[in-house]
Amino acid sequence: MSSHSSDRRCFRRHDVDIHVQLSAEAPGVDDTTRLTEGRVQNISREGLYVRCRFLEPPGTTVHLTLQPTARGQCLYVDGKVVRTDEHAPGIGIRLERLIPVPRFDDLSRRTQG
Repeated sequence: MSSHSSDRRCFRRHDVDIHVQLSAEAPGVDDTTRLTEGRVQNISREGLYVRCRFLEPPGTTVHLTLQPTARGQCLYVDGKVVRTDEHAPGIGIRLERLIPVPRFDDLSRRTQG
């Protein structure tokens, strides 16, 4: 086992393709919210990576609505941006709460090819 075990994630990531609506609280501006849409590229119970046009800076609070299928139930989650990638482009988000196992399993089952 590597001495860098702290670099490992606690939960396995799953490649997905989920439509997401994202609202971000603009730092330092009262009552200002930026709305955008994107695609969740991968997901774990504790975080996700969203490909989107607007790259919010790390530390930004975000509210997400995941829509895995046209008939599926939406999942509402909150988190903070932990990294941005201008080359992809996209943002990594750590969730404030873990996605419950039944909901996570449902997301994974609906989106895996």
